[in-house]
Order: sequence, then structure tokens, then C-alpha cells
Amino acid sequence: MTTRSACLLTAMVLLCGCGGGAGSSSGNGGSSGNLPDVLSTADQTTNTAIMGDLNALRAQCGGVALADVSALNPLIISATKHAGYQALYDAADNGNQPLLTHAEPDDILALYVNNAFFIRIEDANGGNDIPNWASYYEDIASQAGQPAITSLWNTVFHRLAMMRQGVTSAGYGDMAMARADYPTAHVATTDLWGNTPAGNGYATLDFTGYTTPSVTFSYWPASGTTGVPSSFDTTTESPNPLPGGPAVVGPPLHVICPTTENFGTLTVNLTDASNHHLSVYVIVGGTALPTTITGDASASDAAVNTADLYPGEIFILPLAPLAASSTYSYWFTASDTESSPASFSAGTSATPLTFTTGP
Repeated sequence: MTTRSACLLTAMVLLCGCGGGAGSSSGNGGSSGNLPDVLSTADQTTNTAIMGDLNALRAQCGGVALADVSALNPLIISATKHAGYQALYDAADNGNQPLLTHAEPDDILALYVNNAFFIRIEDANGGNDIPNWASYYEDIASQAGQPAITSLWNTVFHRLAMMRQGVTSAGYGDMAMARADYPTAHVATTDLWGNTPAGNGYATLDFTGYTTPSVTFSYWPASGTTGVPSSFDTTTESPNPLPGGPAVVGPPLHVICPTTENFGTLTVNLTDASNHHLSVYVIVGGTALPTTITGDASASDAAVNTADLYPGEIFILPLAPLAASSTYSYWFTASDTESSPASFSAGTSATPLTFTTGP
């Protein structure tokens, strides 16, 4: 069976992201699981809150705000079981060096299901694909709850599942939920990440894109957005989205353009409250860099990503952290390489998009 799924493994807050792509199912052992699935009312209540956190971020997108994502029970089950598995694996096999992983290499642990995350999702759905699925994704953080959602959003590769318009369902789980749902698994009451309260780490989000809406022009943050993180540690992602560059940069801004073509031109500008221009690094989807890159971006500070980003997707990273509680402005234009190029733009030098960083 062929499934659209591929992992972007990452190692603070530690984060681990898995995105859509071409892959084939394979795992370590069967996919029956060692304990029967559990879905509690408390799980659904937690997921309602988590979907609220995620959808609040999606609503901050300008152009056409991203539609809401809703919780789906098999995704809740698969995420919760895997969060508990990670806690058990670290306690049994990894000692004082905890890790985040999409894999389940030890099949004797109580919450083992399968080494492949997309098979775990299918297992939680009675061994079947989610109806009309297109892609499966998985994101993992060392934290839990709303802080984990904020940390995952403030990345490049982890945000892909969170921002894509074809992703319409998600399920959240963490080790505290697994401990409550599967008491015979003996998930520890503390974790190795130093979370407060203790024992609530390994946040896991499983996503499915089971409809394919038309992609619409969208970008984040929308003008007037407040509380934007001031920095992003690129070393929390592998592959590092800024190899050879500074480890700590500004928050990733993103643009989604409704095109399947490469970009021919791209102009990006970012200024502070004193109208000083800031250097940025640009990552574009497709198979080639734009022929012309201008503004505060340059061809020497740009990369094309063929493995993870779709054509039409752009990430803009300020090359230095932004100041806290400060207002910034940005604007951009892009055109694709069709015979009659489509153009996309938001903001101008006279009327830019503005956002304010958090404290």
C-alpha cells in the first residue's frame, strides 16, 4: 500500500515534524497494538481546546484566512498512544537522553502500535485509511498543551501541516492523556523534559488532509497581528531550515500562493519601527529559485526546497531576532513562470502589513 507521508525528523523546546510526501508503508511488526484503543471524554475536551489554539493561529492569516481544523477521533487515539509510547521508550531504553521520534522501534512496550506513524493512524481507524484522505502528517514537541502549539507554529517544517489548506482534521495527545487512558501501561508521572506541571510532555499532533480545497492566497501574520514570537531557534529542526546561517533568527513568516509553477520574481521587504530595512532569508517551494529576487532578500540568502514545500509556498526568515514588544512592517510581491504570469502581492511601502512581537 502506498501512502503519502514522509518524515522530517528533528531533535529548548525540542520538536519533531513529519510532513506529506511519497512513501510506502513499512513497520516493525504488526499494527494491532498491545492495548485496546481508548477515547475518553477528557480527551475530546482537551482536543476542543487544542483545536481552538490552532485555529486561532490559522485565523491570523491574511489574504484568505485559513479554514478551521477539527478534531477527528482516530487521530486523537493515534496521537495519544504514540505520546505515551515515547514516554515509555525513554524511560525504558533511553535513560537520561530523552528524544522525540515518530518511530516505535521497541515492539514489547505496552503502547506499541507500529513503527510507521501513518499505519498507527490507520490502526486507530479500524485498520482503514481515513475516508478520502490525501496526506497524513505528524508533529511532536517536548512540551504539551497550548505552549506546544505555539512552539510548533513558530517553525518552518512543523508549521507546514498546521498551515496547509488541504489539512482539515487533527488529533492531539500527550503523555498525561496516555497515562489516564491506559493505566496498565504505567506511563511515568514525570517526564525528562522538565515540564511544569511534570509528566505532561510529548505533545503529539496527527493530521490528515482528507479534502482538497482550492488553494487561496494567504500569508502570516496578517496586518495588525500581535504577540508574534520575536525569535526562532533553527537548530530545533532537521534539516535545519537555515544551514550555515545564524542559529537564532526572527520568526518565520509564510506566504501561500495559488500556483503550481516556480516563481519568476520575488520581492520581500521588512522594516522596523524606525523604517530600517532588515535582511531576510527566503525558502521557496518548487524546483528552482525565482529568476529575480529583490528588496531585503537576495539570491545569496535564498533556497529552494523541493522535498517539503509545495510550489507556491514561501517562508521568510528575518536573519536576526526581532525586538520584543515592537512593531514591524513587511510587504511582498511574487509572480510565477506561467506563459501569462500570475502575480501575488500584499502590502506596499506606503501601506505595509504590520505586526507586533510579544513581550
